Amino acid sequence: MSQSSTKWSFWNAILFLCGVIVLIGVSTFLAILLLQHFRDPTQLWAAISTVFTLFGALLALAAAVALVSLAVSYLSLNGKLQQAQVYLAQARLHLDEYNQLSHQKNEIERKVHDLLRLYDGLSEQPHVSEVNHIKSLIKQVLTSEAADFEARLLARAVQQDWQAKQAFNAASTQENETAWQQAAQQWQQAGVLWQMVLAAVPEFLQLGQQKHFLATQLNQALALKNAAAFNGTDRQPEFYRRLHDLYLPLLLTEKSKDGELNQMIHYAAHQSGIQAYQEGEVLWQQGSQNLAEVRQKWFYAQQYFQKALEMNENNVESAYQWGNLLEREARLVAQSDSQKLPEARQLWLAAREKYRMALDVDEQRTEAAFNWGNTLTDEATALVQTSTEHLAEARILWQSAREKFAQALDITPEFDAAAHNAGMTFNKEADAVLQINQNADEARSLWKQAGEHFQAALEINKNRFETANSWGLVLAKEADLLVQLDEANVGEAQRLWQLAEQRFHRALEIEPNLQAAAANWRTILYHEISVLGDDNAAKRDLLLVAREKVAALALVSPQHEQSVLVQELADFIQKKINELENVNVLQPPVAQFRPVTSAD
Repeated sequence: MSQSSTKWSFWNAILFLCGVIVLIGVSTFLAILLLQHFRDPTQLWAAISTVFTLFGALLALAAAVALVSLAVSYLSLNGKLQQAQVYLAQARLHLDEYNQLSHQKNEIERKVHDLLRLYDGLSEQPHVSEVNHIKSLIKQVLTSEAADFEARLLARAVQQDWQAKQAFNAASTQENETAWQQAAQQWQQAGVLWQMVLAAVPEFLQLGQQKHFLATQLNQALALKNAAAFNGTDRQPEFYRRLHDLYLPLLLTEKSKDGELNQMIHYAAHQSGIQAYQEGEVLWQQGSQNLAEVRQKWFYAQQYFQKALEMNENNVESAYQWGNLLEREARLVAQSDSQKLPEARQLWLAAREKYRMALDVDEQRTEAAFNWGNTLTDEATALVQTSTEHLAEARILWQSAREKFAQALDITPEFDAAAHNAGMTFNKEADAVLQINQNADEARSLWKQAGEHFQAALEINKNRFETANSWGLVLAKEADLLVQLDEANVGEAQRLWQLAEQRFHRALEIEPNLQAAAANWRTILYHEISVLGDDNAAKRDLLLVAREKVAALALVSPQHEQSVLVQELADFIQKKINELENVNVLQPPVAQFRPVTSAD
C-alpha cells in the first residue's frame, strides 16, 4: 500500500509539470493567433484578457491540484516515517534479543569447551574442587535454555563417562563379578553417548571425541576381563567374542599423528594378540586334535602383535609375547610330526628374532634372554630325537642356550630358573652323548656340570623342588653308569646314590606330592639293593636308614603326614625289610637281588 501511494504522488507531480508546460505553450500559441486576427488593440486586449483569464483559472486549478497532491504526499510520507520508526524500534528489539541469545550461546560453547578441557586434563586422583567444577559445568549446560542438542549431548556424555569411571574404581575395591559387570554396563552406556557425539559434532571436533569413544571400549573390555576371572572357563568363547567386538573399532583405526590415540590402538592390538594366543592355548588344552585350528588362532594373534609394533616399535611386551607364541607353536609342530621339524625350526628362529627385538629395546628384559635359551634347548632336543646325525649341531645349540641363560642371570642374579635350565641342557647333552657317541667320560663330565648349575639354582632358591629332583636324577644316572662300566665302581656308585637320595629327600621335603622324586628314590633303592648281592645285613641297614629318612618326612608338616606318596614310599621300604627278615628266618640267601629299573 505504501509503495502504491508513493508511485501515485510521483506521477501526479510529473503530470502537473507537463500540464504547466503545455499550458504555457498553448497560451503562447493563442497569443500569436490573436495578434494576427485582431488588428484593433481594444479587441485584441479583450480577447487577450479573456484568454489569460481562462489561463489563470486553469493555472489556479492546476495549482490547487498540485497543492492537494503535495499535501497527500506529505501525509503519506509522514505515515511512512512513523511506520518506519515503529519498524526500527522492533528491529532494535529483535537485535537486542539476538545479541542476548548469541551471548548465551557463546557462553554455553565456552562452558562446553571448558568442560571438555578440564575433563581431558583430569588426573587419576583429581582434587575435589576440580570434580565439583566439572559437575557444575555439566549442570549449567544441561539446564540452560540456550544449549542446543550437541551441547547437551556432550555434557551428558562427559557425565556418563565420569559415572563409569566411578563404577570402575568402586569395582577395583570390591573385587567381585557383579561390581565389574556394573562397571562394564556403565562404560557401554558411555560408549553409546560418545558414538552419538561423533555423529553430531563438526568434523574438526571428532578426533577428540573419537578418543573418548575408543577409551570407553578399552575400559569396558578391561571390566569384562576382570568379571570373567570369576566365571571359570565355560563362558570363555562368549567372553572372547565380546572382547573382540570391543577391540575391533580400534583395530580398524589407522595410525595418526595423535600419540594418545596411537597408544590406545597399540593397547587394543596387543590385548587382541594376547587374547587370540590364549584362545589357541585353550583349544589345545581342552583336547583339540585340530592343530590347524589352533594355529589359525595364533596366526591372528601374530597379526595383532604386528599392528601393536607398528603403533609402537619400541613395544617390548608385544615382541616378547610374540616370541612366546612362536616358541609354543614350534614345540607343538615338532611334537605333532617329526617330518615337520624344518617348519618348527623356522618358528624357533622367528621366536628368537622377536626376543632379540625385545632385548634391543630393553636389554634388562630377563625373560626374553631366558626364553631365547629355551628355544635353543627345545630345538637341540628335537634335533637329536629326530636323527643321531644332528648331535654336533644340537651341541652347538645347547651351548648357545647356556649363554642365554647366563645372560639372564647377569641381568637378574636371583633368577634361579635360568641356572636350573642351564643344568638341564648339560643333562640332555650328556644323555645324547652317552647314547649316540657312547662316551661315558664326557657324559660324566657333563652331568657334573649339570650338578654345579643345579647347586647354583638351589643356592638362589632353596625351595626349588624341581631342581633338587633333577640333581638327584643326574647323580643316580652317573651311579648307574659306573656300575654298568665296571663292578669295581660300586663304592663310588653307592656314594652317588646316597647323594641322590639326599636330593630326592629334599625335593619331597619341599613338595610332599612330587611323584617324580618318590619314584626316583624308589628306583635307586632297587639299584642299591641289587649291587649288594647276598649281603642281606647291608641291605637291611640300607633300608632302615631309608625308612628313618622317610619317617622324618612325615613329621615335617600335616601335609607331609597325609601325603600318599610319602606313605607309599614308607610302605615299599617296610615291605622290602619284611622280605629280608623272612628270607633270614625261612631260608638262606641263594641268589642276588635282581636289578629293577622300573619304579613299580
